[in-house]
Amino acid sequence: MVKNDELLGYGGVLYGSFPEAFMSLTPEALNWPVLLAKSARAFRRVLNQHETVFAIADHNYPTAPRFLEWIGFECVGYFEGRRLYRWHSTHQ
Repeated sequence: MVKNDELLGYGGVLYGSFPEAFMSLTPEALNWPVLLAKSARAFRRVLNQHETVFAIADHNYPTAPRFLEWIGFECVGYFEGRRLYRWHSTHQ
């Protein structure tokens, strides 16, 4: 996510015990909701390359659960005391 040649955030899928989505944003990124939404829509294309991807809501961002659900993740429980979300692709 870039605005005026400044990197405001990035994301991807980590491969460990299971595929895990991640996103790192600067505080300024939240000032650009339309750009953030467009970036999230593009991220869906990355997620659709996998049958299932998990994500953990970050406690530092109170809106993270709502954002993950907006992208298309569903809450499936808790992992180490944090909400665990699952993306299930319909394009596989």
